Amino acid sequence: MKKIIVGLCLVLTSNLLVAQPSSSLVKTSIESKLDSLFEPFNNAQSPGCAVLVLQNGKVLAQKNYGMASIEHGIPFTPNHVARMGYSEAREFICIAAVLMEKDRLLSLNDRVRKYFPELPAWSEPVTIWDLINHHSGGRYLLQPAPRLSLAC
Repeated sequence: MKKIIVGLCLVLTSNLLVAQPSSSLVKTSIESKLDSLFEPFNNAQSPGCAVLVLQNGKVLAQKNYGMASIEHGIPFTPNHVARMGYSEAREFICIAAVLMEKDRLLSLNDRVRKYFPELPAWSEPVTIWDLINHHSGGRYLLQPAPRLSLAC
């Protein structure tokens, strides 16, 4: 799920990635676009977020906006633990996964251990599609379920 969330962030900010001759120009351009995008939320009365833009494993931009605690006046930093709106975020994560499948970055039928090999052995048959459908993988202990494909 972490890679899907990262994918969502990349999909949402992909229009920020513009080819320019110098990496410092690219970084400056991306940071200024991020600043203009998040400017309405970069104040002491707004919940915060941290934004990271990666390309080929290289950090192109990293910015923080808003507050980690409005009540206590603590600004948001990349070190803050943020609770994800799991149920609310599901639709966005699913859309990001479908867009990534469309761009052939992944397949919804990919096994999760392809991206997270450190998961326990029992999770081997669990796919991204299973996660999207909130299947824990426990059903594979009883009998294999048919694979489904998403057609959009």
